Amino acid sequence: MHWLLQIFDPATISAFFTQFQAEMQQPAFWVALGKIMWINIPLSGDNALVIAMACRGLPPR
Repeated sequence: MHWLLQIFDPATISAFFTQFQAEMQQPAFWVALGKIMWINIPLSGDNALVIAMACRGLPPR
């Protein structure tokens, strides 16, 4: 239970957001975010294609 109180401590939350804001100003953050989005788009399209192929043989209802 003590660890839960430590996580939700206002000082811990404030430090997290301060660190996050500092990292958002670095180009490496945006490059990493772009890479994640770039790989997510083809994988999402692949999932949609597989679902469509699986549903193709199902009856209309």
